[in-house]
Amino acid sequence: MKYPKKIPKNEKSFYDTSTFFQHRALNLTDSILHQDYSFDMHIHDFWEINIVIAGEGCHYIEDTSIPVYVGDVFVIPPGILHGYRSGKGLDVFHVLMKKEFLNRYQEELSALPGYSVLIEIEPMLRQIYDRKMFLSLDADEMTVIKREIRELEHRQKAKLGTAHDIGVLQLLCRLCMKMHEKQNMPERHRTREDAVLQIMEYINTHWNERITEATLQEISFMSASTINRHFKRILNQTPAEYMIRCRIRTARGMIAQADKTKTEIAQICGFYDVSHMNKCLRLYDDL
Repeated sequence: MKYPKKIPKNEKSFYDTSTFFQHRALNLTDSILHQDYSFDMHIHDFWEINIVIAGEGCHYIEDTSIPVYVGDVFVIPPGILHGYRSGKGLDVFHVLMKKEFLNRYQEELSALPGYSVLIEIEPMLRQIYDRKMFLSLDADEMTVIKREIRELEHRQKAKLGTAHDIGVLQLLCRLCMKMHEKQNMPERHRTREDAVLQIMEYINTHWNERITEATLQEISFMSASTINRHFKRILNQTPAEYMIRCRIRTARGMIAQADKTKTEIAQICGFYDVSHMNKCLRLYDDL
């Protein structure tokens, strides 16, 4: 089915937590099923897991649009412009998470294989790359997920806020593990995009260590030239540049917190010294 290249902004283009999370003040999560879902471009200040449970349609994110089908799973961070057009009865289950929810469980979740890709990497890639790189569940996996969705709907209607939060945490863990399984399937079934995601996840979790070309070749089953070629095709940068950007983002966050000296931050983030860190911060002042 043909979809428009762009869709307009919604009349109310920004949604904050006061629009949802109404069952009790301490709620950290909420959920809602939208059927035959079409919605103009909008932004919200909470995280959202989207699970396509029926039909098909098109998801618009910033300046990119990607067709979506049953089983597709993807995450929308706060502050990202996005919208939908239904093609054939597009039903999307939305799991809403306050920033405080992910902050509360950040240490535990970040240790989960697949978390970095699902929450940090793919949402960024979807804004710049128009091919499917998000998680897609098969029929058997969707049967399990639908049971969890029904339980979340029950807890939400019964205003069982804490039980709903725990159910969302369980669902998030399951999706992270599925994401990890997808990345680690036998080489003959993996796409180049899967291999790039795997390298990005490795860099995201080892950015403060010395990462060699040999290591990236070993985990991706690709040569150094092939890795660089596909990184540039998808990200318009090399793995080395991506690693520097990861270090810079972390350094900026630590500097903003102001609880460590610049010397400590440079050491933690893998820079040679403060002078090297400051030079990189100036070079990448767009981050």
